[in-house]
Amino acid sequence: MIRCFWLLLLIYIGSNQMLKAQDTAHVVLKNHYPVDVCGSSSEKECTISISIGEVKPEDDFYGFNFEARYNREKFIFNEPLYINTLAQFFDNDKRNVAFLDSGLIRGFGGTYSGTSVYGNMPLIAFKGRFIGQCPDTSYIRLEWIEFTREFKKVVDYSNKYVIVNAEVADKPGRSITAGFENDTVIFDKADSTGVAVAKINVTNNTRLNNIEFELVTDDTVNFRIEKEDVKSITEKLKIDSLTDIENGYRIYTTIFDDIGNDSVFEIKIKELKRNGEIKELKLTPIKVNDCTCIKNLIEDKTNLKGNKEDTLGITEFENKAINGYYNEIKDKFIIETDTEIKEIVIYNILGNLIKKINISVIDKNAEIAADGLTSGVYLVTVRNMREEINKIVMIKN
Repeated sequence: MIRCFWLLLLIYIGSNQMLKAQDTAHVVLKNHYPVDVCGSSSEKECTISISIGEVKPEDDFYGFNFEARYNREKFIFNEPLYINTLAQFFDNDKRNVAFLDSGLIRGFGGTYSGTSVYGNMPLIAFKGRFIGQCPDTSYIRLEWIEFTREFKKVVDYSNKYVIVNAEVADKPGRSITAGFENDTVIFDKADSTGVAVAKINVTNNTRLNNIEFELVTDDTVNFRIEKEDVKSITEKLKIDSLTDIENGYRIYTTIFDDIGNDSVFEIKIKELKRNGEIKELKLTPIKVNDCTCIKNLIEDKTNLKGNKEDTLGITEFENKAINGYYNEIKDKFIIETDTEIKEIVIYNILGNLIKKINISVIDKNAEIAADGLTSGVYLVTVRNMREEINKIVMIKN
């Protein structure tokens, strides 16, 4: 049991006294150090002080009692701090702080010397330690405080709470960084497919179980990624599901083992149009499970470099005579030239490849089936046996 100091006459805070600014003691609880959930033992400590502002000799301050409460499931307080507080000027046998298992803190301090205590420093402070593993928030609440009857200030303890935040501090080695093995994805000219290999660098695997990613491209007109074309390539990470978002997917994953700087995804991209576009594919880690020691999530991107067909950058050697038209009865394009034809390629008005025909029987004329083609304008390139190229515009009615 804590002995109540014999000089104390209760002055209960919360009375209806009129407070005067010039002689009011405003009680303030303060936490002086941040709590780092993933730090060392000392970095998980906090120091709470109780202050009433500057106390002058004429305020006749001789002693006080107090009681505070905190959440015992989240913190342990067990050490009073007298140095650099007004309590250091009280008699050693007239000051004490008890920390009860219920989360209650009771303390008092006073002096027999007949000389009042004064100064501009906290009344008293006490040290605690966060005992949880996950980022959390807790309180320390001043239940009441009382002073000796000689104390001339009116006491205001409307600010009787302090919130302590236990967080993952922003320090090196607490990040997930996405990356790609290549700066640019090159697309195969035969099947218009490119492959991007994505990796992540995890610098702290503590309690890391799940990561969510966003995989997006800034161009869904020229490039497309199907869900089944996003695959895990490591046993350390499993793809649980993919959901559609604008211009891409959100990827939900489970982590089975510590990840360092590992390749994790193979992403197949289909080139829809061959117009030489260069676009971006971006991978962003956006969320991890609770209780990890990850603070920063860093994205990366790679370029998608599309192919460029001859129609967009072709060299014409010699403009040989060529004639072409659409035969509506046969539903065919008819092409007539003065040299033997080797290859015919048909594009739509947007430059997309429609047909490529290699001529097996050498002839100066060719008929190309137009069934299945919509009405409109088509660009046809004709390559002869001497690798000379001619172009002609043809219209299907």
